[in-house]
Amino acid sequence: MKAAQDIILTPVITERSVDDMAESKYTFKVAKDANKVEIAKAAEELFQVQVLKVNTVNCTGHTKLYCNEHKPLHPDRPSASKRGYGSKWRRLSKQYLRKHPMCVKCMAEGRFVPATVVDHIIPHRGDEKLMWNQDNWQALCKPCHDRKTWTEDKNPVYTY
Repeated sequence: MKAAQDIILTPVITERSVDDMAESKYTFKVAKDANKVEIAKAAEELFQVQVLKVNTVNCTGHTKLYCNEHKPLHPDRPSASKRGYGSKWRRLSKQYLRKHPMCVKCMAEGRFVPATVVDHIIPHRGDEKLMWNQDNWQALCKPCHDRKTWTEDKNPVYTY
């Protein structure tokens, strides 16, 4: 028999699930192979409650479908990981933000805003040297990063 912690994986926190808590209804992500009886026993063991009813729903991921008019606005793009933003990037960018905690663009305007994103000053566009060169990095807050990236993506500069 599975341990209760292997059956009930995580709580699901949404507006609806929070509203349901007022009616003593709770929502959890559970193991795919768990049945209703196992889920009820696991909840009773973990939370010392009496379970009256268990409802289950199988949820699948959403696929992005766009009409023909809007499809060109959403080109297929490789995942962040495939573009080089995997575990190595996350680790190094966190280190960089610890050393550079303030947004450089906001500081230039006399405002002190915490940086949340490491930005490439010159977009690397797949160039490994530019991607990992920390002299090409800057700490930005998300609004400054989004503004900068939008401008660059709207007006890309290509070198040959």
